Amino acid sequence: MNINLNNYVMKNFLIFLALPILLLTSSCKSAFSASKTLQNDENRKELYQNIISDTVRFSEFLEMANSNKNARMMI
Repeated sequence: MNINLNNYVMKNFLIFLALPILLLTSSCKSAFSASKTLQNDENRKELYQNIISDTVRFSEFLEMANSNKNARMMI
């Protein structure tokens, strides 16, 4: 009888712990939205500054720009 009670208590305790952890991890998922990030002036300027101050990222940016017809006309 004591073993069954302990199993019951432990099972309920684990369920009680698992539910908040599951809810927290599922609610913390965030999807990145480039358009929303770029709408904020401060975020956009920080992003641009980050790209132009890193030669590898800047080179990658220029390669991407060269592969786009409209961007290539602006460059």
